[in-house]
Amino acid sequence: MDVISIDAVAGILDLHKSRIEQWISREQFLPKVSFARGKKREWDQGEVIRLAVFVKLVDEVGLQPAEAGRLTQTGVHSFTDDGAFFVGYKTEPMFGWSHDIVRKREIGTFLASGCHIPKVLMEGRSEEALRYNSENNTGPADVAIMIDLNRIEQQVKEGWPN
Repeated sequence: MDVISIDAVAGILDLHKSRIEQWISREQFLPKVSFARGKKREWDQGEVIRLAVFVKLVDEVGLQPAEAGRLTQTGVHSFTDDGAFFVGYKTEPMFGWSHDIVRKREIGTFLASGCHIPKVLMEGRSEEALRYNSENNTGPADVAIMIDLNRIEQQVKEGWPN
């Protein structure tokens, strides 16, 4: 697996490396692999793509870095058979941000009826409680942020050193 330095990452994403280091030291962006203090961190393409989504959420959308870090901590990926969007969404004003990775061909359906809505789970072990607690609670998004993962992947691949 090819890995690059933080200097190369900063060049690909047009950022200053100290900004990336600050997000990491403040634990707002948590790398998947931790390195010993003083050892250079190595970045693979997946980590750079995840950082690029984080940067878009902070710089272009205006989310606080801690919230952007929470949204991008897991599950940022693409599909080999279709394009993909990272979708950050709110289903109701009182709930925080949630996210999902959605195939491009399914984005309309997802935004109209497929977003996860938190629900209060029922107590008990009855069949009714178990059935209710295991059902997906979905509905339309009130607010959604869509980030094209294919564009980010292309940007990263084009900037990747040979």
